[in-house]
Amino acid sequence: AINPGNSGGPLINSLGQLVGVNTAIYSPSGGSSGIGFAIPANTVKRIIPELIQYGRVQTPILGINLLPQPDYYRQLWNLEGVIVLDTVAGGDPERLGMRGLSRADRGRIRIGDVIVGIEGQEIRNENDLAAFLENRRAGETVTVKTRRDNRTLEYEIELQAPPAP
Repeated sequence: AINPGNSGGPLINSLGQLVGVNTAIYSPSGGSSGIGFAIPANTVKRIIPELIQYGRVQTPILGINLLPQPDYYRQLWNLEGVIVLDTVAGGDPERLGMRGLSRADRGRIRIGDVIVGIEGQEIRNENDLAAFLENRRAGETVTVKTRRDNRTLEYEIELQAPPAP
């Protein structure tokens, strides 16, 4: 059970092994019965050194900006993947020719690259992309597969450290 004040405390299994760190509870009654949430121990072990060294998790970035309200636009345009809004100046995606959204004739929107895979793993949405990146480090090079104008393209992109807050 997770009681008020237990957040940050260990989550132990029946063998006495640490399996996570308690974070919150959803309890309609306000008591200790409900649904408890915890950060898995393997995640805690991975991010603690980053928190100590940098004060935050250093999830790398691809060098692109993402479209706000992506679910709306994916449905509107009948797409699956991560829609690239634009590329970060000076980054690998820009240098390699990855394209974001742009204006076509008469003000229509031209869809650029849509990320559909990384390192052979299917990317359907921003959650898939975030899950992939959280297990990577800046400096790693990854193969990013996109769709643009009914063509499949691949880019070799070096992951970058996130900008300072």
